Amino acid sequence: RTVAFESANTVTNAGSAPWQPLSGLVSVWILGMFNPSSASTIALPYVPGPESTLGPVVNDAYFGKVPADRLMVGRSAVFFRGDGQYRSKIGLSASRALPTAGSYDALGRTLTLVQYTRPADAVNYVNSMWEIQREPYKGDVINSYNDGPPAPGKAPLGPFFELETSSPALDLLPAQRYTHVHRTFHLVGPEAELDRIARATINVGVDELVNAFSTVSASLQRRSAQDQKASGTMYSSKRMADGKQWTTHNLNVNTVPSYCYEDAELNCRQYGRLYTWESARRGCQSLRDGWRLPTDDEWRQMAKHYGGVREDSDDSGKAAYKALLIGGSSGFNALLGGGRDVGDGQYARLEAHGFYWTASESDPASAPFYNFGKGGLSLNRQPEGEKQRAFSVRCVRE
Repeated sequence: RTVAFESANTVTNAGSAPWQPLSGLVSVWILGMFNPSSASTIALPYVPGPESTLGPVVNDAYFGKVPADRLMVGRSAVFFRGDGQYRSKIGLSASRALPTAGSYDALGRTLTLVQYTRPADAVNYVNSMWEIQREPYKGDVINSYNDGPPAPGKAPLGPFFELETSSPALDLLPAQRYTHVHRTFHLVGPEAELDRIARATINVGVDELVNAFSTVSASLQRRSAQDQKASGTMYSSKRMADGKQWTTHNLNVNTVPSYCYEDAELNCRQYGRLYTWESARRGCQSLRDGWRLPTDDEWRQMAKHYGGVREDSDDSGKAAYKALLIGGSSGFNALLGGGRDVGDGQYARLEAHGFYWTASESDPASAPFYNFGKGGLSLNRQPEGEKQRAFSVRCVRE
């Protein structure tokens, strides 16, 4: 399935004097805004060559330097996370920019491509850095912005991410005009077909887009896992009545993206981190030694040994809630760690609910989770949770 659209934006000098750099030049700036996901990666192809002649490959100084787990320079493209969870922006200069860019959402199997007017001989572009400009026409040709909280505890604007293109700085003569064309294509389909299109247009394959940050993330996860092992919390676990080994503390591995409730480190130490569905899977895997995120069925079968969830019991899940909660007879020690909502990134329900992800999927955008509810003193199975919400995590192994 494909949908595409185009905008043609024309600027005309309707005055009697030429536009000149000393008096100020305008440009066309198009911002394409897209839905983020925890598995969205942006790719900006670039002109290869030494920095001594072409300058830096990428400018990441707009909102402060972008962390290594969110920005990577590949062999032919710059890769940038588009998860809408960390405010950051990058750009490519006139010596590096090519006339196409794209992104890939692995959850929705959606390839997005952007193509725009890129005059080969144009070198002067309006500088949009938020500062007093020493070189106002040494700006970037193409940019990508990832939305996120502007400050700890503040809500993001969207969330969203953007692919942005600009025309050159326009030094037009009277009656002269310039048209900047910006095209967007969204393609959904089998990865093999999308891979061929991606390679032909932005010179990277779907596998590169999906795995762009896997090496960096794995390194960060191993380092965090080593820290937890040293603290004695990583392998705190118990063989439960279902015969499987379960961790008995909430996961606290700093996998991207994951969060401390209200962005307070103290809450991470007390309740563990809150994870999106995808980062929950990677977080358990980072413990190695066979640890993984439990499936829906594993959660359900384990709970049955202690009375069952609401729909499997005669007491609305009350016995299982009591046995599995911290201080209960099972030793599982579930916590009421609350969660983080999609959209505004607000934290809610601390000490009222404990939400736990499963590795199963309801559909490409949602997954079942388990809910310890203090109000009803019951354990509930919730069949659909948006994967970008952030919940607590327990891990399991045979």
